[in-house]
Amino acid sequence: MVGASTRDDGITPATAAAMARCGVDLFGLDQLTYGDPRLDALVWSWATGEPGSGDCAVQRADARWEARACRRGHRAACRAADGSWRLTPRAEQPSNAARACALVSAVFAAPRTGYEGQLLRVAMEVVGAGEAWLGLARTGDSWRALDAR
Repeated sequence: MVGASTRDDGITPATAAAMARCGVDLFGLDQLTYGDPRLDALVWSWATGEPGSGDCAVQRADARWEARACRRGHRAACRAADGSWRLTPRAEQPSNAARACALVSAVFAAPRTGYEGQLLRVAMEVVGAGEAWLGLARTGDSWRALDAR
């Protein structure tokens, strides 16, 4: 084939991040070394240095999560029965998020995969939300999902 590239860069950090967003969650990354940038690229949840202080979590516009104090209002991340993501029509306190999600026929939830994180990111972009509360809560030293599904 004329003009075809024969170069193979393998799985680069950018490729690994794109694959995680598309739903690929099983990689054969052999020959990894300490500090391999592909590892950070595969992380689809907590931002670097997180979870910090705070007992609630938000997803930012870059699809990374941060721990936050539960005081501010943000739209809440709601997962519908068909797997799609919705946001509450207005900002809510985390304590009211489950009820607000139920009003849009969904449950207050957090993405379980990089693909779900990307779907939530798109839903956030559609409504212009820079951050959304996630259905996660700190319990002692660990985090638990708040959705019943």
